[in-house]
Amino acid sequence: MLIVPVIDIKGDLVVHARQGDRSRYEPIVTPLSRSPEPAAVLDGLLAVAPFAAVYIADLDAITARQPMNPVIERLADRHPMLAFWVDAGISSPVAAAALLANGRLHPVIGSESQSDWHLVEQLRDQPRVLLSLDFRGNVGITRLVATGNGWGGVICDFGRVKLTDSTVTGNEFPDEFEPPLLDLFSAKRPKLTNTTCDHSLGPDGLTWGVCTGD
Repeated sequence: MLIVPVIDIKGDLVVHARQGDRSRYEPIVTPLSRSPEPAAVLDGLLAVAPFAAVYIADLDAITARQPMNPVIERLADRHPMLAFWVDAGISSPVAAAALLANGRLHPVIGSESQSDWHLVEQLRDQPRVLLSLDFRGNVGITRLVATGNGWGGVICDFGRVKLTDSTVTGNEFPDEFEPPLLDLFSAKRPKLTNTTCDHSLGPDGLTWGVCTGD
C-alpha cells in the first residue's frame, strides 16, 4: 500500500489536526522534529520512510482565501523527487493554473472550497489534479460513476462512505510515479450496495486505497 503523509500548515507552521476543528489546531509537537517548521517536519517524515508523495493542506489559503504559502514551493525545490499534493483552497481556473505551472505540484480541488461544480468539470481530464471530497462524519453517495479516465485521484475525507449503485475503478500507475488515475480513500471500509469498487496498482504491485467493502 502506498502511504502519503499529510502536513497541515497554518501561520507558517505545521499544526496538529484535531478532528477537523481548525480553531483548536496548535503547532505540532512530534518526536520526528524539534521544530514545527514545515521543512523540519518534512525532513523528519522522510527520515522514517522514502515517501513518494506528501499531501500539504495550506489552511490559511483554504479558510481565509489567502495566496498559497510560498514555503510550499520552497519545499518542492528542496525535494525534487517528491510529488506534492497541495490543497490551497483552489476555487478558480486561474488558481489551479498557477499551481499546475510548477511541475512538481499536484493541485487538490477540495469540495469545501467550491461554490459549484464548474471547476471540477473543467479540470476533470487533467491527470495532475486530485479531487478531495470533504465531509464530516458518515456520508451516503448514490449513482457515483468514477472511472480511471481523467482525475489524478479522488480523496474522500470522512468517517465512512456508503456507495449505492456506483462504480469506482482505477488503473495501473505509469512507469514513473504519478498519482493513480482514480481511486477511493476512506478512514473506514466503505459499505457497498450494488457497487463495483476496484483499486489501482502501483510500482512493484503495491495496492492503492480502499478496494473492498462490506
